[in-house]
Amino acid sequence: MDILTIVKQVALSLFARRKKWIILTSVLTLALFLPVAYLMSKEPPRYRTSTMIFLESRAPSSLFQEFSPGRPLSVQLAILQSGILAQSVVEALPRASVSDLIDNPYSQDYWLDFQNRVRRLRGLPLIVESPERRALAELRNARVSFNPLGPSGLVEIRAEASNPRVALDIANTYVEIMLARTRSFNVDDAKGTREYLAQQNAQVSEQLHSSEKSFQEFALVKGGMRLPDRVAEVSNRLSQLETNLAEIQANKNMSQVRLTGLRAKLDAMPAPVKATTKAAPPVETQRLRARLSAFEAQLSDSRTRFTDEHPRVRLLRQQIAEVQRELGDAVKDSTTADLAGNTTVPEQDREAFAEMVAALDTAVTSLSGQEVALREQIASLKKNLPAMSKDELEFRRLATDVDTNRRLATMIQEKLGAARIRESGEMSVVKIIDPPSVPVPAINQKRLKFMGIAMALALMIGVVGPGLAEYVNRPLQTEHDIRQSTGLAILTVIPRVDSRRPVFATGADYQAPDSRHQDYVLFVDAFRRLRVELQMLGEDMPLRRILVASALPGEGKSTITYNLALAFGEIGKHVIIADADFHRPSLHRTAKSRNEKGFTDLLAGTSGLTESTTAISEQVRLAPRGSALSIPARVGLGTRRLTEVLVGMESESDYILIDSSPILLVPDNLYIASAADGILLVVDSGATRPRDLIRTKEALERTGTPIVGVVLNRAPLRQTNYYYKQYMTYYKA
Repeated sequence: MDILTIVKQVALSLFARRKKWIILTSVLTLALFLPVAYLMSKEPPRYRTSTMIFLESRAPSSLFQEFSPGRPLSVQLAILQSGILAQSVVEALPRASVSDLIDNPYSQDYWLDFQNRVRRLRGLPLIVESPERRALAELRNARVSFNPLGPSGLVEIRAEASNPRVALDIANTYVEIMLARTRSFNVDDAKGTREYLAQQNAQVSEQLHSSEKSFQEFALVKGGMRLPDRVAEVSNRLSQLETNLAEIQANKNMSQVRLTGLRAKLDAMPAPVKATTKAAPPVETQRLRARLSAFEAQLSDSRTRFTDEHPRVRLLRQQIAEVQRELGDAVKDSTTADLAGNTTVPEQDREAFAEMVAALDTAVTSLSGQEVALREQIASLKKNLPAMSKDELEFRRLATDVDTNRRLATMIQEKLGAARIRESGEMSVVKIIDPPSVPVPAINQKRLKFMGIAMALALMIGVVGPGLAEYVNRPLQTEHDIRQSTGLAILTVIPRVDSRRPVFATGADYQAPDSRHQDYVLFVDAFRRLRVELQMLGEDMPLRRILVASALPGEGKSTITYNLALAFGEIGKHVIIADADFHRPSLHRTAKSRNEKGFTDLLAGTSGLTESTTAISEQVRLAPRGSALSIPARVGLGTRRLTEVLVGMESESDYILIDSSPILLVPDNLYIASAADGILLVVDSGATRPRDLIRTKEALERTGTPIVGVVLNRAPLRQTNYYYKQYMTYYKA
C-alpha cells in the first residue's frame, strides 16, 4: 500500500471514528500550552505613539532631473529603515530612554540564548553583547515600525516603550534625525548643484549677451528683416528643434556628470571580498541600452507625425517603460554585486545607492536616444529648407541663438534659485504631517503571537496524536485493506443494518425492496451471494463442515453463522448449526430456544443428536452450546470423539456450520478448525485490526484446514451501495 493511500485511509478513519479524541486531545493540549505561552510571553507594559510624515517622492522635472530634491519612495523607505539611521537615533536618545531599551526588552535573541546555554555546558565564556548593540537591536526589532500608506508617500511611524515618555522620545528623535539627515543631504547636494548651475549660468549668460549683441549689430547694419513666408514655418520648426536639442544636451551632460561621480565613488571603494549577487552580463546591458536608444529615437520621430494619443505613440511609450525597467534592474544588480562585501556602504544603504546609479544610467541612455533623434530631424529639416539669401541665413541663425540662449538662461536661473533655497535648508524631502500623538497602552504583541503558536500546536497535536495512534492501530475498513493485509478472497460484504433486525428473511417474511429498507435488502442479498460462493467452492473441494471464526469477540460471527444457515435453508439444504462458542454462547437467544443440552453434551457423550438439537425451520436445526464445557467435553475436543460427532451430523444434513469462540482468546476451537473442511473468517469493518487478523490467519493455517475466504461484516451502507446502485433500479423495473 502506497503512502498516499495509507494517509487517506488514516484520515478517513480518524475523522470518522476519532472526532472525540481529536477534540479531547486538542483541549487538553491547549489547557497545557496556554498557561505556558502566557508565562513565556510576559513582558513590560507597552505604550504606543505614532506620527505621520510625508516623504517627497514626486517625479523629477524633465530638465535637470537628477538635481530634484525628490527620490523614489523605495529609496526613502530604505533610508528610513536603515541601520545607520537607527544608530544615529540611539546616539541621540536620552540616557534614560536608552536604558529602557536595554533593561525592558520586548525582543529576545533565542539563537544567542541557545549558544550561551551550550557554551555554559561546555565551560566556555558566554557571548555578551555591548549595551549599544543590544539597544540598537531592540530599537530596530521591537520598538519602531514603518507603515507606508500606499504609494502617496505618507508613512506612519509607530514607536513603543514601557514608559510613555520614552515612546515619545523615540518617535521625536526619529523624526528629528530624519529631518537633519535630509537637510544635510539637501545642503551638500544643493551646494554642488548650485556651483555647477552657477558655472552654467555664467556661460549661458555670456553666450546670450554675445548672441544679442551680434543680433543687434546685424539689425543696425541690415536694418529690419523678415523671413519670407515660404521659409518662416520651416525655420520656426527648426529653431524649436535646436532649442530642444540644447536643453537635452544640457540635461544629459549634468546627468552624466552625476553618474560619473557615483561610479568614481564606487571604483574608489575597497574591492569586495566575494561577490554575493550575480551581476547582469555586460552584453545584455549593452543590448538593453541599444534598444532603449532606438525606441527613444522612434518615439521622437513618431511624435512629429502623430498625436500623443496615437496607438503607435502609446505602444512606443509602453515599450520604452518596459526596457527602462529591465535596464534599471540590470544596472542595479550589477551595482549591488560590486557593493557586495564592501563595508564603505552599509548593507542597509546599498539598495538606495544602486537605485540612484540605475536611475541616472537609464536617464543618460534615454537622453542619448532623444539627442540622436533630434539631430536627425534637424538635419532632415535643413535639407528641406528652401533656398535663402546669405543675409536671411545669417538672420535666422542669430535669431535662433538668441532664443535658445534666452530660454536656457531662464531655466538655469530658476534651478539656481531652487538650489540656493535647498542649500539654505528651507527645502526638505521629509515633512511632518501629524506630530507624535499621546502614548496609549498597546496590546502585548508577543503574547498574541505565543498564544497563536500555542493554539496552532494544540490543534496540530490534537490531530497528529490520534492520527499516529490510528496509523499504528488502524482498523480494516474496505475489501482492499483486507486483500493488502492477508491476500485472502472476499466472499461477500455484509452491510450494517439499521432499519430491521439483522435476521435473514425467507418466504412470507420477505418484503420487496424499497427505499426505507434498502440496507436490509442488501443485507439479505449479501448472504445469498455468500451461499453461492460457498456452493461454487464446494464443487472443487469437500466443503460440508464450515467453521465460522473471528479474531476477537463482537465481530458478528454468530450472526453470520445463523443467517448463512437460513440462506442455505431457503434453497432446501439441510443445515445443522453447532454453537461452539463455549464461553459466550448466543445462538440459542437468536433462535429463541432453550440451552439445556447441546454441542458440549455431544462431545461428552451424555446426549444424542436428536436430544441436543432444536428445529429452527424445516431445513435448519440448532445444536446450542448446552451445559458448560466440562472435562469430558474438553477431552472430546482433542480426540476422535469430535470427528464422530461431526460425522453423525453429516449423516443428517448437507452442511454443518460451526460458530467458534474468538480464535485469539480461546485456543480450544483450533481442534474444531482442524476437523472442519473449510474456515470462513469474519472481519468487522472499522473494528478488526490488521495485526489481529494476521495472527488469526496464521493460527488457523497451522491447523491444516484451508481458509476459504473472508466475510466483511457491518460495512457502511455507502460502501456497499457503491456495488448495488444498479441493483435497486433493476429490481424495481
